[in-house]
Amino acid sequence: MDVTRGSLLFGLLATAGCIETTTPTEPGPVPVPAVDVTTLRCAAPPACAATDAATVDSYPSASDLEARLVGAWWSCAAPTLFGRGIELTPDRQVFELAAATDGSGACARTGPAIAAWSVLDISEQNPPGTYQLEFHWADGRWSVIIPTFTTDVRRLDDEVNAWRFARLQRPVAP
Repeated sequence: MDVTRGSLLFGLLATAGCIETTTPTEPGPVPVPAVDVTTLRCAAPPACAATDAATVDSYPSASDLEARLVGAWWSCAAPTLFGRGIELTPDRQVFELAAATDGSGACARTGPAIAAWSVLDISEQNPPGTYQLEFHWADGRWSVIIPTFTTDVRRLDDEVNAWRFARLQRPVAP
């Protein structure tokens, strides 16, 4: 192939849109800092007794939901498979929380991670912006929550399973 024909062929491919181009990617989510659970009181927050409805059930992106989820949460009902309190870390681990054994009332992790968590977009079969929170337990089980928050992100409700969690610290990012 002579240089003229090669250049012509390259020109035809470029005009046909066959040349690979790089497109700018959107920036990722802002990292959410981990919570120092030892500074939190390990007891039911006032949000457990609140009667206001959790109404935020649609999110602009998975990263928006993840920012709401990261942190320490208190189970407002009797201990469930989650224990009394849980911490969802930015690196997608779940730790069970309980009152520290020193009598301080502070929270402490009870041991290694009990699960990993992830977010799945389920908008295909639901309204746009619908996600589910999945727990992948260390023993191979998995559980799903369809998270709904109060507008101030101080409570997380799951109407499907009748679970309610209250944030043990102020929200990091709504």
